[in-house]
Amino acid sequence: MVVCYRVIYGIVVAVFLGNILTTNYFDTAPHYVAMLMIAAAALLFGLFILLFGFVRIHPAVSWGIVLAWEAIFVWYGWFSPSSPFALHELHTLDPPTAAREASAHLVRAIAIFVFLFVWFLSLPVVQSAYLRRKGLRR
Repeated sequence: MVVCYRVIYGIVVAVFLGNILTTNYFDTAPHYVAMLMIAAAALLFGLFILLFGFVRIHPAVSWGIVLAWEAIFVWYGWFSPSSPFALHELHTLDPPTAAREASAHLVRAIAIFVFLFVWFLSLPVVQSAYLRRKGLRR
């Protein structure tokens, strides 16, 4: 069961890492954006290391990496130039239809963001529970 969880978690991390690595606005964005994107990529690589060293890495390290990623994830998800949750375009010129479309987008975006936030946060919880159950807790 834990193996399936780790595979699914890894797929989600790979999707985010792929999205970050394929961005092409580094020459037009401010320098701090490039630094935050590099930090995001490094933290996603850190999540991969946590997945591969699941039983060998201390839970405190896992919590640190995951919480750092969560902080960057908030910025990336809502404020980065390629933010997946911000509304980038509308498909109508009619004001009432545009308002409904924007509201529907916001509800979906918040729901997906909260789900992913909890999903990313689940890694150290699952790791701690697994280590405790197996008697490997340090």
